[in-house]
Amino acid sequence: MGLLYRSYPLIAWTVTASIATGAIAYIALHVAPPPSAADVQRLTAELQAAKHTLADLRARLKNPPAPPRLSINVRTASESRPRILLYERRRGTADTAIPKLRQRGIDAEVVERLVDAADEIHRFHPDALFIDSELPDFDNAYEMLAQQNAKLPIYVTGRSGPVVRPYDIDELTAIARRPV
Repeated sequence: MGLLYRSYPLIAWTVTASIATGAIAYIALHVAPPPSAADVQRLTAELQAAKHTLADLRARLKNPPAPPRLSINVRTASESRPRILLYERRRGTADTAIPKLRQRGIDAEVVERLVDAADEIHRFHPDALFIDSELPDFDNAYEMLAQQNAKLPIYVTGRSGPVVRPYDIDELTAIARRPV
């Protein structure tokens, strides 16, 4: 059985051992024939191509291309429909308001979790955020969303307070249409 095989450009050798005794049975030395003229031409062409590729890579590293521009979903002035995001403890509370808001030309979305609120703010780009004061982590949620979205107006909703539930559709419409 061949135990070890090494190959060099012109010489190859193999050590064969016996499994039963562990002794080396024989060593074979193979001398490769000299390359043909066609082999030399092919290898020279491959070497030249590799040199050109290397030079091209070096040039690219010195002058890297500009990074690709990221496409961000930002509304233009022509998209005049106001957008609001309702962050509610109970989705049903806001679900009744959504169809009425849409009838009045306001795009509205509802989320129930903080991670969803953060994601939806970046995806939906609301003009205002309404956050339920009865959320279990209201203080932390409000603080985090306010810090991450300094320009986004945030309104607190609840049984009493600035925006009272159940939602007054006229009040939500007026707030959504306020200039920022």
